[in-house]
Amino acid sequence: MSVGGVLAALTAVSSASAANFTGDPAATCGGLAGAAANAVQIDSATMQTASPLAVSERAPTPAARVTPANPPFCKVLGHIEPVDRNAPPIRFQVNLPVEWNGRSLQYGGGGFNGVLITGLGLPPAYPFDKPRELMIYRILMELTSNIFKHSGATESTIQIVYHATYLELIAEDNGHGFSSKSTDGIGIKNVRSRVDYLGGQINIDSGHAGTTIIIQIPYKKI
Repeated sequence: MSVGGVLAALTAVSSASAANFTGDPAATCGGLAGAAANAVQIDSATMQTASPLAVSERAPTPAARVTPANPPFCKVLGHIEPVDRNAPPIRFQVNLPVEWNGRSLQYGGGGFNGVLITGLGLPPAYPFDKPRELMIYRILMELTSNIFKHSGATESTIQIVYHATYLELIAEDNGHGFSSKSTDGIGIKNVRSRVDYLGGQINIDSGHAGTTIIIQIPYKKI
């Protein structure tokens, strides 16, 4: 059975009740290993036992202090063969709980160093006294997401420019652009609200040749 098959089986139940692996969980999990669709290969699929919540008294961050409780799950490790034979494979990890409450969770991906994000631990804690730096990060993530999801671009750039009195963020792409109505979407609204909170300015120039978004934030607000 493929990973997609297991996910489909899980989603076939009502979201109001828990979903369970069909048949013997260990057998179902082990059956995932092997070749999957197209260039996807499941390298291993093994059952992992439940782990209890553990909290230590001393640690540098909350994420380091708390070890979350996890139910029994099937740990699936695999890779996707790249089109370029000189490129490394794209490795992934999917954790499939034996019992699922009908909700879904997506927890990012690895970095360029090949680290796999498992989703089993807590995310690193961010300093509570530095919300503005986090807000700038969220703006950059929103701009990047909009380019990938909606622009249809083949080329894009994100620049961070340090000026004497303000920080400038420049996002450019060669996509199909968007209408004035599209600037009222949730993503752009989120960007605008964060820029307003930081006392900055935003300028959007969009057309058939692409989109350029320029954001200027004064240092005194960061």
